[in-house]
Amino acid sequence: MSSLENVNLEELTRRLAEYKTQLEANPENSIYITPLVNEIKREIEKRENGINSEEDSSGFISASIKQDYLPATISQRVGAFIIDVIFFTILYGVLFIIGMFIFSSIRIYPDEIFLFWPLLSYLIAFYLYLFRPVLLVGSTWGKSIFGIKVVSSDDNSIGYKKVFFREIFGKHISFSFFLIGFLVKLIGFETWHDYIAGTKVIQFVDNAKDSKDNPYGNRTIKM
Repeated sequence: MSSLENVNLEELTRRLAEYKTQLEANPENSIYITPLVNEIKREIEKRENGINSEEDSSGFISASIKQDYLPATISQRVGAFIIDVIFFTILYGVLFIIGMFIFSSIRIYPDEIFLFWPLLSYLIAFYLYLFRPVLLVGSTWGKSIFGIKVVSSDDNSIGYKKVFFREIFGKHISFSFFLIGFLVKLIGFETWHDYIAGTKVIQFVDNAKDSKDNPYGNRTIKM
């Protein structure tokens, strides 16, 4: 990370002018001053272009500058949701069947199984398919297929607390009242689970820069 990233643009401009004045007055010191001038120029150019090439651990571009991405479209989110429901249901069904087979083989009575195994199967599937992937990379299989991921509202990665409030607490509220927590997105409001958790869903940089609606699509974003 550059040491200039925390310096505001006005201060960078001031420093650049100061170094240029020193360079003109003392050209013999160019070997020391020129690298500083070039570094400041690169930082200013990067900010003016709205580009931040810092990658996070998941391989995506860090979204600390808003121009690096576009919000996920409704069609992307609906498509990802449908794929996630399909995969989640398959995983839940597989876990449930495997559990039933194991329990029947050790002769646990069905009445006891049905008391806890459906819920336990759901929780395991929820953790493996939704909670853990979103926590680690901000995305599920469905979201990855449609090129979107979850980040916090302040453009940083999300931690345990935000994932908990979004995936467990928030989504169950969004599912209540006839899915109104999801449907509000159609009229321009944030989904309830994103609002509660302080998160949002964005497009991957590769998808965003290729989108016709992306005003930054012609800029080179280093991967």
